[in-house]
Amino acid sequence: MTLLSLSLLVIAAFLHAGWNLVAKRVAGGAAFTWLFSSFSVLLLFPFALSATSGKGCFLGTELLLFASGSAVFETGYFLFLQRGYKAGDMSVIYPLARGTGPLVATFLAIVVLGERPTPLNLAGTGLVVAGILWIAGFSPHLKDFRSRTAPLLGIATGVCIAGYSLVDRMAVGERGFPPTLFFFAVIVIQVMFLTPLALRESEGILLQWTYYRRPAFTIAFLATSAYLAVLYALSITPLSLIAPAREASIVIGTFLGATVLGEGYKKRRMTGSAIILAGIALLAAG
Repeated sequence: MTLLSLSLLVIAAFLHAGWNLVAKRVAGGAAFTWLFSSFSVLLLFPFALSATSGKGCFLGTELLLFASGSAVFETGYFLFLQRGYKAGDMSVIYPLARGTGPLVATFLAIVVLGERPTPLNLAGTGLVVAGILWIAGFSPHLKDFRSRTAPLLGIATGVCIAGYSLVDRMAVGERGFPPTLFFFAVIVIQVMFLTPLALRESEGILLQWTYYRRPAFTIAFLATSAYLAVLYALSITPLSLIAPAREASIVIGTFLGATVLGEGYKKRRMTGSAIILAGIALLAAG
């Protein structure tokens, strides 16, 4: 891996953990998710337009079908994530979501795509499960309903990550859709899915715009920048090296939650996130 690729992935990891820190502090619902998703559409538009110029690419029926499938999981991802941040600590939700995603994605790749696990895959799976249990399972601090619900929401978020990862892999990898154009279509459809939910919320879009437009734009900017940084790294570096390196955000996000937000149980959660990261590295290496 070149120094440029490594630098891009480290930057992307900090950007990803950073927008989750902002999201945790707001802990909004569907209306807030709608707002920062709309900002993401505006930020991605010039990149999507560039992907179509002179290349004959357009938003055809097949692309839109794949984008709709991905958008279902993306919408669930953001809603579960926001609910998780309302119910529990970032240093629990973030590593569980980021760890469960690759774990379930590997399982789906075996079942749906017919891939076969290697010994390294199996070892990585064991480490990810161990890290998840270390952070969330059988812990003495899970005393009330909210703290017991939070890990489940983190795992549900990870399942959604696995879902859209599988669809995205098929769309960009097998069908060859331009990544920026495809991702733009996903976010547009996601905004459409979120609109009726946002309109029904008591804390509606107008209130979110009045009080939270700055954090919403910050999330959109950081998330879009992280995505584009990973895309560029993918263009010059094999995926097998990209996947484990980008998940360094697990450790960063856990550290931010435990330290910046003062959530406690720092040693336990940092250890668990490191175990999960090691497991993801083995999943990618296999």
